[in-house]
Amino acid sequence: MSSYSVYILYSKKIDRYYIGHTDNLEIRLLRHNSGFVRWTSHGTPWILVYSESHETRSSAVLKERKIKSRKNRAYIEELIKTASPQLNGRVPRSGINHQVGGSSPSSGIKAMSAAIGCLHDCPKRCDGIITV
Repeated sequence: MSSYSVYILYSKKIDRYYIGHTDNLEIRLLRHNSGFVRWTSHGTPWILVYSESHETRSSAVLKERKIKSRKNRAYIEELIKTASPQLNGRVPRSGINHQVGGSSPSSGIKAMSAAIGCLHDCPKRCDGIITV
């Protein structure tokens, strides 16, 4: 059975959160940071600050909509803090933050291709950071 994730990304550059859902969190984060997602291309790099697993896509979509419907930054930050109490309310430098190549679509494809093979140990090819 497939697993789906609801996730929250944070951009320090624009001081904003992005909420979404996916069936492949690593690839989705790479797409956000490679300029493939129009809504997040201006805020790179995005870091993963929250994720929650769901067994079905419909369950993940419902949770995503619930978070978005609150339209409240304090609610989002409390959700993040509650999920990661060791952070004491700080936005973590976590997630997968691949910075390979330029910002054009073709360089983004190259970046994604290069990064897929180095998601867990790639200090020389990108600044891929995966922490929990």
